[in-house]
Amino acid sequence: MLSNDRQVADYLYGLPAEHLASLMGNAGIRMSVFPHLYKDGVVIPKEGFDTSNYNDVPLLLITGTSEFSLFTAFDPYFANSVTDGSLFSDADKLKEFIFTESYGSTLYRLSNTVNSARKLQGTYKLPIYIGEISYGDNAETTPKTAQLLGAFHGVFEPLLQQPSNYATFIGEDFEADGSKQLIQQFKAYLKEFIANGSPNGKDLPQWKKWIAGGNQVMKFDASLENAEIELGEDSQTAEDIVVNLRADSTLSADKKQVLIDNVLNGRWFSQPLDGLKVNE
Repeated sequence: MLSNDRQVADYLYGLPAEHLASLMGNAGIRMSVFPHLYKDGVVIPKEGFDTSNYNDVPLLLITGTSEFSLFTAFDPYFANSVTDGSLFSDADKLKEFIFTESYGSTLYRLSNTVNSARKLQGTYKLPIYIGEISYGDNAETTPKTAQLLGAFHGVFEPLLQQPSNYATFIGEDFEADGSKQLIQQFKAYLKEFIANGSPNGKDLPQWKKWIAGGNQVMKFDASLENAEIELGEDSQTAEDIVVNLRADSTLSADKKQVLIDNVLNGRWFSQPLDGLKVNE
């Protein structure tokens, strides 16, 4: 029960952090366990994003294409298999991992970018630019990263600083000539956006703004020799993903349901799956 009682507030503020942290141990971007967004009426309107009352500024929305890989790997359902390395020798477990990571990452990618832009369309006035980083997904160019995480949540970090905090996972995958060129151009886009409200600058492939119906998305990847940055589109919807998930024949319906209920549900991007019954 919510309360504005001062005694309640004083009690909560007085609780030791160690006590509160233990309650959130399985949060893992689960909004139901630990809400990440607070409708305080200052940063986020009290009506949430169902509003036209935005602080209208240029937006740059960037995501990795394997956003859920880290959260899949360290979910209790898979963590032991990842830690002891048996994930890669257990064909059934690996299929479960690929299924969970694939559909979780697709929904997470859309939530980070395209679906957020769709939510704002019609009420948001200034430009929205969307970028998708797939560098890390290709085993030929990034063998260590691709083995488990791909273009993971936070993949932009090794594009911005060296040494990376993810060095254990990525090894030397961001040190080839192509990745160095990608790093240089990615930083240049961010510099232009911060300075001018647009990521476009001299000698950079043009990054068109996202507009409803156009689905313009800048794709970031690299070969071993060169950066591969080009404008593409992302027209996928959450409904498309659910249809694909239902039709997926790599796992039984019962096993898919277990993974939905135990690993995928309750995340901030998982609304299309929360309560979903695969057999219905």
